[in-house]
Amino acid sequence: MACGTTRLVLTVGAWGSQMNKTLYNLLAKSAMRDYGDGFRAEQTEGLQMIVAISQNGAIGKDGRLPWRLPEDLKWFKRATVGKSIIMGRRTWDSLPYKPLPYRVNIVLTHKELQDCICVQSIEQAIARAPTQPIIIGGAEVYEQAKHLVTTMFVSRVHVNVEAPFTGLELDTDGWKQTMLLQSPEFDIIRYDRKKEM
Repeated sequence: MACGTTRLVLTVGAWGSQMNKTLYNLLAKSAMRDYGDGFRAEQTEGLQMIVAISQNGAIGKDGRLPWRLPEDLKWFKRATVGKSIIMGRRTWDSLPYKPLPYRVNIVLTHKELQDCICVQSIEQAIARAPTQPIIIGGAEVYEQAKHLVTTMFVSRVHVNVEAPFTGLELDTDGWKQTMLLQSPEFDIIRYDRKKEM
């Protein structure tokens, strides 16, 4: 486990199979030390996902977010800190710095990468996640995992993105909806899959 002066970063081999709640608490406390209180998004049973999506279904353009929303990025930190973030190779490549701090970084890839856990399937990613697993992108990973996801955190961005763009279709039928934030630029909605009676 490597500690910097202002952030804590986990690298491969730094965690063990028993370090689930302990690891989460350590990461969350480190984040609160640097960012302040409030960076402790709730844990749920099952797999989570987080995504920002435009009015016309865009989640990315030219390998990056097609908007700049600092408040949504703050929300992303809050919702993912202490968790095991699961992503595809292209999402990993697009990160401004690697690994994302205060989180266990898990990447779906057939290659060997540094500073993350490399897996070849969603099932492997979930099995190797020592803390709450949450999908952060991209579109192919969302599609592969959507049948397993039980909680979605969706930022509905109030813009239309000019094609071509990377899109995602979200089917929220059968999900309980909770509004977490409303703003002029975007809304944040939590969706919980309704349990079958």
